[in-house]
Amino acid sequence: MKFLNLIVKNAFRHKLRTILTILGLAITIMAFGIVRNILEVFSFSESDLIPGHLITTHKTSQMQFLPYSHIEKMRQVEGVKAATYGFFIGFRYGDDPEEFFMRMAIDQDNFYKIRTDWEVSEEDIEDFKNTTNGALITPHLKLKNGWEEGDVVTIGSDYFETLSLEVEIVGTLAFKREENQQLDMMFIRGDYFRRAIGQEVSPELEHQVGWIELLADPPDDAAEIAARVDSLFMNSDMETSTKPVNAYATAQIDRFRTIITALKVSSYLMIGVILLVLINTMSMVARERINENAVLKTLGFRARHLITLNFGESLFVAILGAILGAALIWPGIILFKALMPFLGQVKFEWITLAWVGPALVIVGILASLVPVIKAVRTSIVDGLRTVE
Repeated sequence: MKFLNLIVKNAFRHKLRTILTILGLAITIMAFGIVRNILEVFSFSESDLIPGHLITTHKTSQMQFLPYSHIEKMRQVEGVKAATYGFFIGFRYGDDPEEFFMRMAIDQDNFYKIRTDWEVSEEDIEDFKNTTNGALITPHLKLKNGWEEGDVVTIGSDYFETLSLEVEIVGTLAFKREENQQLDMMFIRGDYFRRAIGQEVSPELEHQVGWIELLADPPDDAAEIAARVDSLFMNSDMETSTKPVNAYATAQIDRFRTIITALKVSSYLMIGVILLVLINTMSMVARERINENAVLKTLGFRARHLITLNFGESLFVAILGAILGAALIWPGIILFKALMPFLGQVKFEWITLAWVGPALVIVGILASLVPVIKAVRTSIVDGLRTVE
């Protein structure tokens, strides 16, 4: 600690260079933090999943629909406690690209029997069942758009571009998982959506669904029950693929594997950029202080003292950059979410700081190696002979 004052003065001897170095580190750390927080969106914990939750899609492609009649057949399978269905409707809302929220159609009579990760009041469930064109929205979407119960909203579909639906807001549906509470989503009645696409797109679509969700009992037999379900429709025109929700989620994430890998690689490269920025600064420091280090040696400073001074200066600059960069991560995430609404689920994760802290300590140590080696190896005579 006795060298702290000298370390701080040395660090700001060239104020502009030090400030620019700190800013460079901070911006890179902010970018690193944003990328790491985006990656957290693609992770999930087994504890967040519903035990025994199964997802059934068309075996050929998840984009193909399944017959509505499959649901009742699946309910007869031993081990299937409940069954429901859903449709993906779209994201875009109106012509404004800033208006962006997910819309789904769900089975109004059975969704709550399986989706225990959702919170809906009994009153809202009854209103949803009793309103032909009823819709539930997440609290965040309700707050964002200022919608209230009784409001009538016109929505469309990304898949069926000619489709136009008028829905009435009847209540809210919240997610229990904290990471999902900032999502903007709307859920409309499945039978209303099926009738609409049957009338406006194709009559046969009224008797189809996007996917089917099942609840296996007991949950430990989920894989076996999934196999039983798929065996029902084997060799038919509408074969199914039923997976436990964790396997289904992993398969969905695998679709973005290239993007995830690119983000991970870029985050590691950012650490390399931080290291290069700091090494460049400390290399200039080493060249400038050859003569000064020789003078310090004549005054009785030993190698360990010079190591402390150079390492301390490098670490001090790295820490300042880390503090500023960490402080910018949260505002950076807010800005990114405003510019790109599909990143609405991204939020600040404290685990990011667990990456930044050790990384900056390592960077500080590595960046100080050049000045430390030069300070220790240069003799007093050679150092005094050097002219800056």
